[in-house]
Amino acid sequence: FEDGSKLKLFLKVRQSGSQAEHFDKTLQIFQREAQMYSDIIPMLAKYQEDIGKDVQFPVKEMFPKFYGAGFVRKDFYLVFEDIITDTARVVTAKDQFHSNDQVRLCLEQLGAFHAVSHAYKTKTGISFLKKFPILKDGLF
Repeated sequence: FEDGSKLKLFLKVRQSGSQAEHFDKTLQIFQREAQMYSDIIPMLAKYQEDIGKDVQFPVKEMFPKFYGAGFVRKDFYLVFEDIITDTARVVTAKDQFHSNDQVRLCLEQLGAFHAVSHAYKTKTGISFLKKFPILKDGLF
């Protein structure tokens, strides 16, 4: 930026011609993820904010900031804030086990996320699958 500041990003890329692209034609994982980050998570975060109560696990703090998604040439990109560099957050390497504290926190946040989505569905009567049909499981 002009002021010398930098924006560090994390890019998740589905490369054209890759095995991921092959599976994604059926599973639509990248499109589902884009829908979650661009529409569903902000909708649930706004619901929590509108309630006005203090919440232990705010939805907007459970996930990295999402800047958008799209194609560059034939590769599909999801663009997020960099949550690893210069933060207290950690990502466990694929050859490492999670600690008990990491597992507990993950399960607490997963439960909280599902509780918020259930509360939103109950209050609004929304059908997530009608509003967001891409969420329908393509395997079963």
